[in-house]
Amino acid sequence: MKKHLMIVILGLLFVPLLYAGKNQAADRSTAPTARKITGTELRVKPSSRVDGPYYRPATRQSGILFVEDPAALGPPSPDQYWSAVLDSIVGSGNYGWFAVDTLQTANGPSLAIMQGYDLVIWNTYDTWNNALGPALTATDQTNISNYITGGGKVWLIGQDILWSGVSVAWMTANFELQSAIQDYNGASGAIPYPVAGVAELSGLGFSFLVDWGSDVFADALTPTANAHHVIQDVAFPSYYPSIVSNDYTTSFWTVDGRNPTPWAEWQDIVYIMLDNFGVLGAEEYVWDFEDGWQGWTHTNGGTFPAAWGVQAAALHDSLPDAGDSTMWIDSDAAGSGGGLIADTAISPAVVPPNGLEKYKWGIFHYGGGGSYLDEMDVGIKYYASSAWTTVQLVHYATGTVTGPGWDSVDVSAYAGADSIQAWFYFTDLGTWGYYAAFDNVGLYPAPVEDVGVNAIIEPVGTYSINDVVTPQAQVRNYGDLEESFPVTFTMTRNALLVYADTVMMTLASGAVDTAVFEDYTFTQGGAYSIVSYSELVGDQNPANDTVFATVSVFEWIVDFESNNGGFVADPASGAWQWGVPTSGPGAAHSGTQLWATVLAGNYSNSANWRLTSQDDYTATMNNPHILFFHWYDIEDYYDGGNVKYSTDNGSTWPLLHPVGGYDDVAYSGNSGIPAESCFTGMQATWQVEDIIIPVNVGQTFRLRFHFGTDASVYYSGWYIDDLAGIGLTYVGIAEGPGTQSIAKFGFAPTMPTITNERQPISYTITMPGHVSLKIYDRIGRLVQTLVDEHQTAGEKSLVWNGTDINNRAVANGVYFLQLEAENEVAFRKLVIVR
Repeated sequence: MKKHLMIVILGLLFVPLLYAGKNQAADRSTAPTARKITGTELRVKPSSRVDGPYYRPATRQSGILFVEDPAALGPPSPDQYWSAVLDSIVGSGNYGWFAVDTLQTANGPSLAIMQGYDLVIWNTYDTWNNALGPALTATDQTNISNYITGGGKVWLIGQDILWSGVSVAWMTANFELQSAIQDYNGASGAIPYPVAGVAELSGLGFSFLVDWGSDVFADALTPTANAHHVIQDVAFPSYYPSIVSNDYTTSFWTVDGRNPTPWAEWQDIVYIMLDNFGVLGAEEYVWDFEDGWQGWTHTNGGTFPAAWGVQAAALHDSLPDAGDSTMWIDSDAAGSGGGLIADTAISPAVVPPNGLEKYKWGIFHYGGGGSYLDEMDVGIKYYASSAWTTVQLVHYATGTVTGPGWDSVDVSAYAGADSIQAWFYFTDLGTWGYYAAFDNVGLYPAPVEDVGVNAIIEPVGTYSINDVVTPQAQVRNYGDLEESFPVTFTMTRNALLVYADTVMMTLASGAVDTAVFEDYTFTQGGAYSIVSYSELVGDQNPANDTVFATVSVFEWIVDFESNNGGFVADPASGAWQWGVPTSGPGAAHSGTQLWATVLAGNYSNSANWRLTSQDDYTATMNNPHILFFHWYDIEDYYDGGNVKYSTDNGSTWPLLHPVGGYDDVAYSGNSGIPAESCFTGMQATWQVEDIIIPVNVGQTFRLRFHFGTDASVYYSGWYIDDLAGIGLTYVGIAEGPGTQSIAKFGFAPTMPTITNERQPISYTITMPGHVSLKIYDRIGRLVQTLVDEHQTAGEKSLVWNGTDINNRAVANGVYFLQLEAENEVAFRKLVIVR
């Protein structure tokens, strides 16, 4: 990514090139202690706080996203200091910015946004008020975990992150934190308080703001064996408020990043961290002279026009991309006559960019004619083996005109030098020569060829059978050249490839676009493994070519609209209710109806409420999944709800555990679920839970939602909607009401297992009307329509010959009869065993 040297590089020893005439011997001097950062000041622009979430994507190539997540105690947004530091290091527009709403419960960037970057710097500033919830919401924590698991890097900064409720266990799993001493006290209570760099930050010292005058509310962090400390409390050297993983994938700092001073040291810190995170890439040095000399010097001691000087770009002829200013020398205007005008302009000394290959510049040289002649040379100086060496690379002869245009030369032979300088020499040979100019001088690495897939855009999450999706993937050109390349999208189910498509993409350097593939219809339930990948010949970083994802396709779904899904509340009144909610979320996840602890108002104290399925679910695969959407507002820790199952007709009810776990363990004084893991606290958005049932194919079980409370304090409760399953029979097609007696609407009381090719089926209707009798398979697909006509009241019977609508024999297994008449529906299970 491009680094413009707009201001003098810190700490460089500028060595003049004593070059009054052509081919003079090279000078020798002490090597400069060159540094790769720019700027001795920050150009800070005040700004007002952004209201609500705000996302400004990088407009050019970038590997960095800054997340400003300040709650109420951050600086005005966007943070002017962080903006200035990042502008100085990587350039304005070369990083993304996401400002989170100042509500502490607001979510940060989505996983898809984060996956567009190599590093996310997430600053929560100070979230001391844990009554408002954790510094990182549950959604944020999930997204960060998934981002890290997928290869992303995160630098998490913030005071009171642990105090706010983000667990040490989560920090251990994601940020290599073994333990922490929260809010250690500093006797001096200095605001700000000083810290010092250790390890790779050794020698750097600065101060940070902390909360109160009496306490230092940073945390002392103990890293795991896979991490180490990077800053230390100066006053209390046994305390280290920051750690970084040994492989530089994560870092956690408990000083909140509000106005650290001095800024020059903080800029150094940020540069070193970004460099170690590996997101700065191969830097370029470009001098465009738009704000002056930019650290360049010259040797003849004179002034323009008799010496090099920054002048208006179009003084004679405008060079390419010249902007407002260009470096000029003008012997004709100086009127030297028989005198000699000779001057060398030389750049600051810099460390060669990683993979240095090209030295490029804009050039105009008017070499004159007749007796008015001049000539020009371009070269470099490099420092190696304790000595400077001067190299002439290009000679522009007398009597010739070059430009205005670009010129360049390969300088990869000097990539290993300790330091390097660019120089331009002009002489009029004492003849009243003409003029010359140069501009946009750059030292460039070899062009990077690197493309990759950032994220799966569709499908994501969960779907139902027969849903149609348009597979899409976000693709990015990380390299320096425009590239054309294929992108492939595949889906597999049960290790069998069910979908593959490839499209061609053409992207400019730094561009991000969406690859759109052919539509696909999910025809089978289960888990689908998704892979999308790019294929570029010569790609220099194949690690970012491929993205993986998994989606779940429901084999059936119960939305609780036409019926209650076969669930029964216990106790029968004053507890779980089915219908339209007016409290809590105020609406169902889909449709209008759901199950809730209470539809209107708050739940009760000392509750022991059970919501139990009355029909058996039958597993059609080992370890099937139950999924459901829920919303809850429950007294944290004291009250809660969990999910259980029974394989013995309700004699025992073992606890089920959702993927990702419960929120907490309920209070021992809870009347329904004492000391049991549970959902508790507040989840103010609808979220899907995925629960694996530990049963094998063919086993049956029942499901229970169990809610319990203590003796005081109550809220709006637990709301459940859109129950779905993968790998088990459709709960809505189960033996339901109307099956108990042949004397009323429904099936005959017995229905033997089919063991031959013809099976009698008996049912009763109590009034004349239209009758529908259909057979479905275990995943809800229509197999055969046996009756679809008007019938009189009474007992009916017919014979099914075990074939489908195409007159093919059906396979052995579980099937369901569905009888519709009298505005009622009855179901009966059949098992075919031949």
